[in-house]
Amino acid sequence: MLLTALMLTASVSALMLAAPASPEQTQRASVAAYTMHDPISIDGNANFAAQAFLEGWPGDGTSGNPYLIHGYIIDANGSPCGIDVGNTTVSFVIESTEVSNATKVGIKLVNIGNCQLRYVTSSNCTEDGTWLSNCTNVIINNYTGENCGNSGMRITGCTDNGDGGYGVRIDNASFNANGGNGLTLVNDSKRSDVIQIRVGANGANGVAANGTKNWCFRLTATNNNSKDGVNISKCDNVTFENGSSNGNKGNGMCINNSSNVTIRKLNASLNNLSGILFNKSIELFIEEPRISQANQCGINISECKNVTIKNGSSNDNKGNGLGIRKSTNVTITNTTVDKNSGDGVNVTKSENVEV
Repeated sequence: MLLTALMLTASVSALMLAAPASPEQTQRASVAAYTMHDPISIDGNANFAAQAFLEGWPGDGTSGNPYLIHGYIIDANGSPCGIDVGNTTVSFVIESTEVSNATKVGIKLVNIGNCQLRYVTSSNCTEDGTWLSNCTNVIINNYTGENCGNSGMRITGCTDNGDGGYGVRIDNASFNANGGNGLTLVNDSKRSDVIQIRVGANGANGVAANGTKNWCFRLTATNNNSKDGVNISKCDNVTFENGSSNGNKGNGMCINNSSNVTIRKLNASLNNLSGILFNKSIELFIEEPRISQANQCGINISECKNVTIKNGSSNDNKGNGLGIRKSTNVTITNTTVDKNSGDGVNVTKSENVEV
């Protein structure tokens, strides 16, 4: 009996040892192999090639064989940036790297194209975790920007290069506990996507966009921020799908002076102001919103034009379920407005409203 038990135990142990590690386990295990490194500063293609040769970074800078900066811990204490790359057209990847304590920006990428950030953390920086400016075809996977004085990531003036690629694509990222916004977007355009991000406990808005065009946000959670979960202003052609925005001290979402905004399947509850506030905006399409327990109006529409809300609900709010003020061409279909402390639907000084 004892021999049998020992054989079974050995067999189980062998199976356990042979089991492949999950991606998360592999990533955690790789942290132990990180190398301490001084801050990195690169300016131009020739300088990138020279540093890659000296450092022994793999790759040759082509799209099929990008330079690989991998496995570093960079404490930038006393330096403006942990990684600063500018004015390059080469392809490169920053992977499995942690940057912290920059006196300005953890990772600064300016005037570059064809870059990837993978499994990168930037934290405890005086300004932003990462700043992208005037970049094209940037892909970000598994990024964390946290505990920075301003934003976890700031993206300004980025676009695609006309070849069908992206301006910026973010897939799986966290922007938490920053002093300003979690994610800040300014004057970006042309086909940029944000997929599966978590944005919470930031000192201002979760996501703030000003002057951006052609962005699509999917599977986005913006919860427990000190201002709005999402705040967009002067933007055009922006889509939000399958998101949540709960427990923010401002609005769940605030759409201001914007056009062609689509919101599908948003859950917004327990926000201190409205679940969704639309102000001075046009061409708005909202499908399957689930709004509840706002301290003010569930959905507040003020001075807007051409608004459609369908197949949703705005219930249990302390103000009106739907408030429509000084707006034109508003159509609401198949949407419940129950158990609100104010009116289910309140229409003031508006024209052509169909409920």
